[in-house]
Amino acid sequence: MKPKLRVGIFIDSYLVPDWEYTIIENIRNSHYAEICLIVVNAVDRRSFRYKLKRLWRNRGRMVFAMYKRLDDYFYKPYCNPDAFKKRDIRPLLLNSTFIEVLPVQTRYCDYFDDISIKEIENYSIDVFLRMGFRIMKGRVLNSARYGIWSYQHSDSMVARGRPAGYWEVFRNIPVTGSVLQILAEGLDDGLTLYRSYASTYKVSPRISRNHYFLKSSYFVSKKLKELYDIGGDAFFAKVNEENVTPHFFSGKLSKPPGNLISIFYAARQFYRAVRYLYLISFTREQWFLKFSFSDNRISTSLRKFSSIIPPSDRFWADPHLQYHDGTYYIFIEEFIYRKGLGQISVIEMNKDGLYKNPVPVLTRPYHLSFPFVFRHDEVFYMIPESHHNRTIELYRSTSFPFEWEFVMNLMENVYAIDTTLLFHQNKWWMFTTIIEDINFKAWDELFIFHSEALFSRVWWPHNANPVVSDVSRARQAGRTFRYNGVIYRPSQNCSGRYGFGLKLNRIDVLDESAYRESEVSSIEPNWDNKIRGIHSFAYDKNLTVVDSLRRIKKLPG
Repeated sequence: MKPKLRVGIFIDSYLVPDWEYTIIENIRNSHYAEICLIVVNAVDRRSFRYKLKRLWRNRGRMVFAMYKRLDDYFYKPYCNPDAFKKRDIRPLLLNSTFIEVLPVQTRYCDYFDDISIKEIENYSIDVFLRMGFRIMKGRVLNSARYGIWSYQHSDSMVARGRPAGYWEVFRNIPVTGSVLQILAEGLDDGLTLYRSYASTYKVSPRISRNHYFLKSSYFVSKKLKELYDIGGDAFFAKVNEENVTPHFFSGKLSKPPGNLISIFYAARQFYRAVRYLYLISFTREQWFLKFSFSDNRISTSLRKFSSIIPPSDRFWADPHLQYHDGTYYIFIEEFIYRKGLGQISVIEMNKDGLYKNPVPVLTRPYHLSFPFVFRHDEVFYMIPESHHNRTIELYRSTSFPFEWEFVMNLMENVYAIDTTLLFHQNKWWMFTTIIEDINFKAWDELFIFHSEALFSRVWWPHNANPVVSDVSRARQAGRTFRYNGVIYRPSQNCSGRYGFGLKLNRIDVLDESAYRESEVSSIEPNWDNKIRGIHSFAYDKNLTVVDSLRRIKKLPG
């Protein structure tokens, strides 16, 4: 049996935030790695001198410190689980060795003396994780076979410096990046192991940070497992290939805002919170449909689309389109607010754009949405989203389009969102978004699986999963389709908010070992001031259908 990777961790305290605790717990429970050594920072952070020095250093940022405390106080109840709740790691690591090291400190950096380095090297660590200390310099960077892995909780191509996750909110940047990298002697010179983008929650930095710190807790286990599975040579050949493209940074190094500017940011955040409270109290979001015909091509001028507006007690979203026997069938999620569950309905439309009211065709005691309908061997099938049931379900039409029967679960015990299939190179390719922890719903990552047969419960994961880790383009926005000889994947742009926009991606490479796509078009809700979002796309036989989002007044009661 292959020996596990030997992992070491640098920490400042035995009490760590929950997102770091999750990393340690995942490693401890894994088959591919074990935690052998914990290096504890021996600097006394509880001393009066240390606290006084820190207070004096931050005297020009007292307003910002106060704002952080207020933001935590008001929004912490909405953070469940709490990424920053302190937890003691010692019960997890009863079989690990703990040693204390007092670093040699300069103004910003920590160095290790030769005696400490030699003691650490005796443990033959494969990977060190930095969860403590300051900027690490010197020989310690070579103390593990595969380096010291460290998080940077910001997009190094957009914002560098401190405080992580605040500037994205203050500057209204729609996505917040996070990077797992290998430390190098020069700042930001290390190899990037994993880069991801999460949506920025502009009402509260506390909520925004909580979301993407929790999400980032899974990066380490994914990369450690990959290192274990393919070995160091193949792992770093792939990492070096991914780091070939230079990424320039031309911005300023961020620092915590001073007192005056903090007053401005705090006032703006208060306005955002009041406005959000008003919107959720007196209005609700409603998705509706828009459509357009064009001869032998996709309609691209959204301002010319006609609208199909649902009654005010429901919304219509996630259109999927099938043309059959001279009639268009638009399958939708129909969500009635008072029921709190979505059902699958169908709208019939003729070539003149005349349509009938939706007819329910599939209901379950749990929520259904995103009705991916496709044809195989002259039979129509449907895969609705059923992640509330923890399944990917396949249905067959017994009388198209109104009657459907359950065939099988393609997957079980999985929180999968917006699943579609593509038959390509004699294989079925499944595109889906996986929620790895139901406690915090994230639609940031696209996973691909493949199977030789449609009616299979064995779907093999793609070697590069997740193939996309970016909230602005990961989640499916409709079926992957061929158009003029090219395969396109429509995706949702959920940066800043769910359902903000659409992107059309050309699939350049799709096989068992590699996946590459290129963005060719981006659609944002700019053609009408009343439109707040657009998040699904469908095309078949000259008809293009999308859904759009608006706000309407809440009904009394």
